Amino acid sequence: MKSIFITLFSLSITFSLFSQDKNQKKYPNINGFIGTAIPILSLSNDGLLSNFDKSTTLAFPFGLNLNKSKKFSYSVELDPIITFKKEGSSLTNLAILPGILFHTEYFTYGIRAAFEINGRYGASFSLLRNIFKGNGFDIVIGLPLDLRFGNSLPSSAGTGLIVVVVI
Repeated sequence: MKSIFITLFSLSITFSLFSQDKNQKKYPNINGFIGTAIPILSLSNDGLLSNFDKSTTLAFPFGLNLNKSKKFSYSVELDPIITFKKEGSSLTNLAILPGILFHTEYFTYGIRAAFEINGRYGASFSLLRNIFKGNGFDIVIGLPLDLRFGNSLPSSAGTGLIVVVVI
């Protein structure tokens, strides 16, 4: 697991060094991203639950985008998930999210399959908006809709807030 993380991180840095010219319109190109995702509400057979009721969960998405054109990208994302309780915190899950991104003038729409190592699977849809363009990086916020099934648990739908830095 550690070697996979180091390899992905190294590739992200290497590719970002060679593809950050904002005037560059050549495709395909690759960029990387890292950020945080804060689940806020979840709906299942158990009812509507808040992320802040009994514990707090945070995800730390990072990944790579292969930009095929101005309007379309392939993407792969890994989300380590940490849960904080009164007793302490721990890494509770890892989600693997391959998918595609559709870019428009104002928004990016993400459609991803979701595979969690705890046995859950499903889909994640996101509406993303670039809020800041820096020198060599962008800050993006997003609104996800996550659908999860499997592992003998009730189906669920959840939403939250995503903040990522794209390099």
